[in-house]
Order: sequence, then structure tokens, then C-alpha cells
Amino acid sequence: MFKVQNLTAGYGETTVLSELSFSVEKGEFVGIAGPNGAGKSTLLRLLAAFLQPTAGTIELLDRPISSYSRRQLARLIAVILQDFSCPYDFTVFDMVAMGRSPFLPRWKPLSAHNRTIITDAMEMTDVAKLRHRSFFELSGGERQRAIIAKALVQEPSVLLLDEPSTHLDLRHQVKIFDILHCLNRQSNVTIACVTHDLTLSAQYVDRFILLSGGKLLAQGLPEHIVEKGLMEKLYTTPVYTGSISESHKPFIYPLRISK
Repeated sequence: MFKVQNLTAGYGETTVLSELSFSVEKGEFVGIAGPNGAGKSTLLRLLAAFLQPTAGTIELLDRPISSYSRRQLARLIAVILQDFSCPYDFTVFDMVAMGRSPFLPRWKPLSAHNRTIITDAMEMTDVAKLRHRSFFELSGGERQRAIIAKALVQEPSVLLLDEPSTHLDLRHQVKIFDILHCLNRQSNVTIACVTHDLTLSAQYVDRFILLSGGKLLAQGLPEHIVEKGLMEKLYTTPVYTGSISESHKPFIYPLRISK
């Protein structure tokens, strides 16, 4: 789906990512992890073509990503970034409906089919009961779920997410990852997800890509990646790792440093 080769990028004279190479296969669920400032969000912006590299290439479906128009990309890729802001005082329904824009003729009312897609996404993310509320009146967790619903109504082939469980309580964290898992397994949606919650995401992703200092540190299966030595090297702090008995998936939690 994506092929990244020798990618270097940044902002102005500041280089954030350097000589990064990896691929993401169609239908794969990839977690992108690393410490603050490692370049995770910048990588997501590059994969969405919101940011242009200073060197190297990104291919999407065997074509340079730069060869796609914005409308073509919007029909293929849905993106959830941390800095999303609603441009006007929209209701939740109208904000979520914005996700259908790439597929709608201009100045035409929503068809029954499109309304069904929007309603289904709102039901999935548990915001249907908020449909008439102003987006600005929502709590952080409610906003996050509405933003995810907006991405889902695009019916994307690729879903790029920057910490999708931010602001969510435990129930909704699991619910969102269950939705992502369902989209990935049942609809073959390719997912790349930036995450700091390695324990939760390790239960769902096929593979982790670890970034450190703007470079690729490691990549591999969750059970190979979430291990004490590599995690302490990545985060430069003591951690405890183990395996969840029911699922055999790895878990991690930090250890107290001060006495």
C-alpha cells in the first residue's frame, strides 16, 4: 500500500525524519510508536501528503503520492490528527457529514444512502445521541469520537490516526480499537496508527514501527517489539514487560524512578 524509501523531512531548517525506509502492506494494521519528538506525527502528515519530504519518496499503490490530486487522496485516505479543529459552529451530524464531501456533487442535498452511512458511523462511535449538539459543546472524549466518525464516513481504503484513544475513557478506548480491528479485518482497510499506549494497541496491531530521533529503530510483531531491553532503549526509562495470560499479547508499564 505504502512504500517509503530514504525519507527525509522536517520544518524549515529543522530535520525531523532522516533516511527512513519501510513499507505497509495492503490490509495491514501498523502501530507507530516512539518517544515525544521522534517524528511520529510528522510521518503521518507525510503519508497523508499534507507535508512534502525534502528527500526520498513515498509511493501509494505503486504511484508517487505526489501524483494524486487532493480529491483522489480524500477518496482513498482518511486522516485523524491531534490538531483537528471544526471551522464553524456545526452540529455533530453536520461535522461528521463533512467526511462524505469527496463523494458528493456540489450543492446537492445528502441522499438517503449518504445519511445512512453517516448515521451508522455515529452509532458505531457512540455519538448518535449527540447529533444535534454543537461540536464546540462536547467534551474532549466526545469530540474525539465524533472526529473518528467523520473519518469512518469516508469509507477509506487507508486510515491514518494520531493517538485515536486520546481523551477517551477505558470503555471507549477499547471500543475505538475494536472498530478499527473490525474495519481492518472485515473491510481490509489499511491502518497506520500513532500510539503511546503499547499495551492496548499490541492487542490489535499486526506490527509495530518504532521511531527514535527521527530514525527507524526497529519494526516487528508486538511480542518481539514490546520487550524490556528494546523498550528501555526506546524510552530511556525503566519498564516492566510481560505477557497477558488470556491473549498472550505483551504488556508494558513504567517503573518508578525516584525512591
